[in-house]
Amino acid sequence: MLRNLALRLYLTVSYHLIKIPMLKTFKNTLKDLFVFLKNPKDEQDIDQSKQNKVKKLFSLLVIDIPIMVLLSILINYFAKLGWVEIENHQVKLLLDLAPVWLVFLLAVIIIPFIEEIIFRLFLRFRRNYFLQIIISIFPKTKTPILGFWKNKFSFVFYLSAIFFALIHTTNFGSNNPIFYLIPILVLPQFIMGLFLGYLRVRYNFMLGYLMHAIHNAIFITVALLSMEETANQKLNLETNGYSLKIEEVSGVNTSYIHNHNQDSISFIGTDFKNIISILTNKDYDLIESNNNSLLSKKITLNFRNNSPDSLNKDSLILKYLSEIYSFRIENKHRKQRVYNLVVQDSLQLFKHSSNTENKINNTSTSVSLNKITFENTTLEQVAKTLSVSYKNRFEVKDEFFKEFNITLPNNDFSKLENTLKTDYGIDLKEIEKEIEYIYLNFQK
Repeated sequence: MLRNLALRLYLTVSYHLIKIPMLKTFKNTLKDLFVFLKNPKDEQDIDQSKQNKVKKLFSLLVIDIPIMVLLSILINYFAKLGWVEIENHQVKLLLDLAPVWLVFLLAVIIIPFIEEIIFRLFLRFRRNYFLQIIISIFPKTKTPILGFWKNKFSFVFYLSAIFFALIHTTNFGSNNPIFYLIPILVLPQFIMGLFLGYLRVRYNFMLGYLMHAIHNAIFITVALLSMEETANQKLNLETNGYSLKIEEVSGVNTSYIHNHNQDSISFIGTDFKNIISILTNKDYDLIESNNNSLLSKKITLNFRNNSPDSLNKDSLILKYLSEIYSFRIENKHRKQRVYNLVVQDSLQLFKHSSNTENKINNTSTSVSLNKITFENTTLEQVAKTLSVSYKNRFEVKDEFFKEFNITLPNNDFSKLENTLKTDYGIDLKEIEKEIEYIYLNFQK
């Protein structure tokens, strides 16, 4: 769907580009771009008319869109191979969590403007305020500084594009992509940096900013349209005290859980059973039901406390879920095999402690096909998540009142056991005990 929409946009822009007619301008733009990139110079185009600027802008968009689509396909292919994780990409999380107007305000207006100021405003000598301040203080330095600027401008230009690309590695958060894949993952931003730098130098700051904004608007729109087709909204509630949005989603292979603070929480692509487990403070394997198909549904849920007062978010969310899906909670007992997480080397474990002295429940858990990543998370929550992923009950024998940053393998029990022992000083001990579990009785 994403490729089809992007292709339509590309063909539409291309059609109007030729229809205007602008084919000659398009060829001239390509030629000028290649000449400039071969040897960047701080020189503006002779033709600074508005008509020429518009033609140049659309010409670059026609070049930009198919390149970005092809690179997106390549990166998605790497994700399918398990080489890189993109489900928890910061942009995707923004699309999942924030309202549409805020996404566009940040991604199309504010962030591009800030990035253009940081990475490209200084590419014109007369707008390089750092150098201009030095020259104003020491006037005799103007000639040597200007000479250095002209001789090393190509280096400065490409360095700005490289830094612009590398800063976008933060989009992957804690996913830790394979090191040698980083140049490919940020190649879209590097190419964009070259295009935007070209417009900034050859024309002006605002033209580069405009292309940056249009580029982001196109791909954000495509992403939002794609997401809307796979989401089935069940509730969208906004009160003076809180907001709650619940959607059933499909085609999601990873889940993301984030406690924003004591009263707010988000579940992204998380199965219904896991949500109930967290809200009731019961491990995943202690949740049973008369309708397992409902328990396996993938849910995106976002609860926000909009008031200064503290709220019992778990009870509120459970109340609405029980109304939407018509179930009641019953308590039962059974005997079950349990894997205890026993800390044998606390010094090894405490090497992975997180600094959360000034944070309240600022935890996150990211689960993908091959890896489980915990940030600012207690061992108790680690055990709960392992119960979800490995479909066995995990408990903590001796709980530490501390939070940790832990990364564990998924879907490989022997590797999990080895990683816990080697990296974190934790042994797994198997026992059998009688436990209480929750039974969800769905009425329909």
